Amino acid sequence: MMKEIVLSICTILLIVSCGDDNKIEEDVDQDQRDSIESTIIDIVMATKDLDSLDMIPSLRFSSGENITYTVKQYMYQGEVKMITVEDYANDYVRGSEFYYDNGQPVFVSDYISEFDDSSEVYTEHIIFLNNNEVYQSYVKNEFNDEPIFEDTLFEKSTIDISTLDFEKPLRALHQEGEFEMYFDEFLLIEPQSYLIVENADSSINAAIFIKYGDELLDKMFEDPKAFEKKKIWVNHYFEEMNGIERMIYNGAKLRED
Repeated sequence: MMKEIVLSICTILLIVSCGDDNKIEEDVDQDQRDSIESTIIDIVMATKDLDSLDMIPSLRFSSGENITYTVKQYMYQGEVKMITVEDYANDYVRGSEFYYDNGQPVFVSDYISEFDDSSEVYTEHIIFLNNNEVYQSYVKNEFNDEPIFEDTLFEKSTIDISTLDFEKPLRALHQEGEFEMYFDEFLLIEPQSYLIVENADSSINAAIFIKYGDELLDKMFEDPKAFEKKKIWVNHYFEEMNGIERMIYNGAKLRED
């Protein structure tokens, strides 16, 4: 998936440079375009090899109406290069990729598929940014698997940058804001056990599979009431077990802030 995203951005840049009445075309100042394209190409080159990236996942958060929200941050030489978001429920699936340079977003790819028993509405945006402003954006309302450089469905569009939420994924990664977690309980489903954490108003939670315990878990298990609503930072990793990707407990610490 990552390599497909990188290829897509490379081909977008080719299209923007060449122009085509039936495809994505450019309408910005040549010097500005060259500068922005050069920046994005540098990012693409830095992220073209999965082995060169350090990936940091957020917790897999759950909330009402069977909503699941999870984020992955990709780093290259200590700098954030891309953040991906998966957000889905019973009636929609959404995926977003945010590309960064020097801490600033420069390219966004976002799709959402909303559906019920009889219909589906699909919307996909690709957005180029410069100095935290949108300078080109395109949209299509039909899914196809054509490479972007051959995709004639994209049309030029306008989009308000305020509709692009760059901060929510960061809050999820850092377990801050609505994603700040508190100890709730242990869920025991023999032989499995889970640490359950939730936010302040119990609207968002996460269930972390306990593969190995530690001193903090032992203390919380012995006297859970003493830890009720205590702020907690949870470390974790994902591992496939018996064909299921589980979110595995990897230590935690109580937060005093």
